[in-house]
Parts: sequence; C-alpha cells; structure tokens
Amino acid sequence: MDATANGGRETKQEKIRRLQREFIESALSEVGAVRGQLEVAQDDFHGSEAGEHLRKVAHDLRGCGAAYGFMALGEAAGKLEDSYRGEDAADVLKGLAIELEQAVGRAKAALEQAVGSVSG
Repeated sequence: MDATANGGRETKQEKIRRLQREFIESALSEVGAVRGQLEVAQDDFHGSEAGEHLRKVAHDLRGCGAAYGFMALGEAAGKLEDSYRGEDAADVLKGLAIELEQAVGRAKAALEQAVGSVSG
C-alpha cells in the first residue's frame, strides 16, 4: 500500500524505505566529497578541515549505516574512521574510501532491488 492509498499518510514501511533512500543519496554525495578531498591530500591531512570532514562523515556513516540495516556500509565506514584516528597515511585512507564508496554502491543496489530506483 502506498501513501496515496493510505489517506495520504506513509505507512511505517514506506517511511523506513524513504529514509533509507535519503540516507543512501546523502552517503553517495558525502563519500564522493571525501574521495575528492583525499585525491589532493597532503602530509598534513590529519587535523585539517578536510581530515575532520572525513572523520565526521565516516563516523556518521558508521552509525547510520548500521541503524538503517546496511551493516557492510557501517563496517567500511568504521574502518575508515579508525584508520583516520590511527593517523594512517593518505594512501591507506584513499583505499578505504574506495571500499566505502563500493559498500555504498552495494547498499544502493540492494535497496533498489528491494523497492525501486534510488537516484545518485
């Protein structure tokens, strides 16, 4: 049943799917921004504004990914966050950001298979 068939109100399942779609769209955008920042990263990346953005994005995706049921995405984000906190080199972070981007892509594909198209 969709919202129009339910008197204009979303069902609980529809709301969850909408929130999952919005999360994936946001994750795609955020991970793309992080990857762009890492491409131009210098030795002083840790503690920089770009580095803190990476840490925040990874932290948020770690928690929200798991909360929305995208466990592999949450785990990939956790690896990136832990690596940043451990002050790993930018090349290591780049590889983990690619893994995170791939995890977001897999989550998007799984969601699309379950409910239909997700933009991005």
